Amino acid sequence: MRTGPLVVAFFLVAGAACRVPPPKNVEPRKLALGAEVTWQVSNDCGARVLCVKEGASSVDAVTADASDVIDVRQVSGTTFTVRGAKVGVSRVVVQLRDATGAQRTATAWLEVKELTRSTVSVRCEQGPAVRRVFAVAPGAGFDFTAQGFGGDDELDTGALPLFEAPGFTVQPTASGGRATAPMEPGSWPWTLVGGATLDVRVYDAATATVSLRVEPQRSEPRPLLLVELSAGEDPVCIAGAPFPATLSVTSGACFPVVSGVTLRGTVPLEVGRVRSAVELEGDGQPCTVSVRLPDGRVTSVTASPPRVGVGAVPRPGGAVLDPTGVEVNLVQPGTGVVCTDGLSDGRCSHIYDGDCYVDSDWVIEHGAVAVPDAGTRLGNRDVVGVGLRTSIRLRVVIAVPLLPDIVVGPPKNLTFRTNHLFVLPGRAAVQNHRCPAAGTDKWHSLSVTPEASGSHHFEFRAENLNDVGTLSFDAYDVTRVTWRLQDADRRLSTASTTEVFVGSTVTPTAGYESAGGRVLRGEGPLRFSADSADGGSKLTGPAVFTGDVPHVVNISSPLAGPAATVLVRDATAITGVGNFDAQSVKVGGVECAGPFVPLGVMGRPVLGRVPVAPVLEVQGEGLRLAAMTREGAVCFAGATPGTATLTVTWGAASVTRTWQVVP
Repeated sequence: MRTGPLVVAFFLVAGAACRVPPPKNVEPRKLALGAEVTWQVSNDCGARVLCVKEGASSVDAVTADASDVIDVRQVSGTTFTVRGAKVGVSRVVVQLRDATGAQRTATAWLEVKELTRSTVSVRCEQGPAVRRVFAVAPGAGFDFTAQGFGGDDELDTGALPLFEAPGFTVQPTASGGRATAPMEPGSWPWTLVGGATLDVRVYDAATATVSLRVEPQRSEPRPLLLVELSAGEDPVCIAGAPFPATLSVTSGACFPVVSGVTLRGTVPLEVGRVRSAVELEGDGQPCTVSVRLPDGRVTSVTASPPRVGVGAVPRPGGAVLDPTGVEVNLVQPGTGVVCTDGLSDGRCSHIYDGDCYVDSDWVIEHGAVAVPDAGTRLGNRDVVGVGLRTSIRLRVVIAVPLLPDIVVGPPKNLTFRTNHLFVLPGRAAVQNHRCPAAGTDKWHSLSVTPEASGSHHFEFRAENLNDVGTLSFDAYDVTRVTWRLQDADRRLSTASTTEVFVGSTVTPTAGYESAGGRVLRGEGPLRFSADSADGGSKLTGPAVFTGDVPHVVNISSPLAGPAATVLVRDATAITGVGNFDAQSVKVGGVECAGPFVPLGVMGRPVLGRVPVAPVLEVQGEGLRLAAMTREGAVCFAGATPGTATLTVTWGAASVTRTWQVVP
């Protein structure tokens, strides 16, 4: 039977009507024409994944609305394979069973586009990824990524070829591909889809040279010296085996710096595999830095780096310390104001009074210092020292059964009385009332200082609460003071005598004990003095600035001893170097020297800001300066088996350690 024109037109229109366009808020996945890809149905969303919330235990069937656009090739387990057969858009419907076995339907939209161009990105070992020429060592392997595009849209290309690379061995990888260069030097361009080329050149390793560049750093005063392997005018992208080299200053007064450590003498490097970079410091005058290869070739660069040192010393204000001394109360006084306003009066006055239907109560807390929220809350076993000030915080809450307490606010017109040993009149000074400002934490605070040992009992009353609040604690006489000194880098000393560098700031913290060794809570006054005002030490609150020249600062408590002694030192007091040990490094492994710790005359770490930088010198074979860094440390890679000695000179200290490089 012949089919008339009207019937043919009907089928064409009906077929076109079945192709439903994607919703406006759905961007179809892009697939290259001819590409065959396998999708996973899973709740672990990602590339080539049809993401379903419930997961999938199996895929039963896959259909495409436009089967001439998307060709469903295979369904297996929880995967399905499709091929882009024709330029166009199609909905793909997946019938599946979720993790519970229930039948579900999932939908994906795919757009097939013609592959018009491709790009290749090579992962260079040193320098930028974008470059004019990709110089590669003979026989070297390297990773790359390749992408295909249809116009401006990136496409999923599956296994479609995106380039031609004659002479190279190419293997696909999960992240792209891996190529191995031919052994013959020369130009080996890659031709990409769309006609572009990637200029890949295999260089002759015997003619590779080292290039040096000095570049300023955006946020650092010292410029960077960059040591790179070059093939002619082009920086090497893939070097294969690294080149050993040595770095030295051949004229002028400059030197390389790594992690704040000054490097002197001949510095062993490895160049080629990664870009070596060191900072340069000098005196602002021209100097020459050279790199020598094993065959005797030398490359040099001239620079005029500035003198940076350890930076300028901050000059804080404050009272200058002298033998007379200054006494400081670390607990700042409060406003001395009680709260005169309250949400209610806490009494049931009439039938419509809300106080008749709620249960108001006290919340009373005892803290280690007289500053709200700044100290440790005291428990039943904590005891207070006589003469030490602690903090009491109070507020009123409404207790509702099965619900969190509702904060009413601070006690109104707070009054109190104290008893010592529950019988005698109170012997505790109470002061520094502080009524909170509107919108703050709603705590009323006051400070208390016991003036005698024994039990202390407090009774509090307020106009907006009908109950009496109580608090009791025990007080003991202070018989011993312990000390903690902390510098700006949070390094600590718990010794009674501590060495601290000039130009540093340290903050003391006193600890108090009773005759029985109990730890006593509270804060007390401290006294600061210096053996000479010429030292320049200053006091700002509890922090001590150690001035300009060596001298002695004493910190004491009027309650008990011993005192803390701060020996202010300059760089000549560095007599040892801590965190600097002999090490064993495997060939290909990396170990770090430092961060170094300055040790003083007493053999302990000196706190504060070190006025000079440590100087490191390496002699012997086997080590190379590593590209990795650690703050304050210098890292070395094991290159060849052998022995090397590392010497650190710092102030008056000179310490040598032997490192072994083992296979």
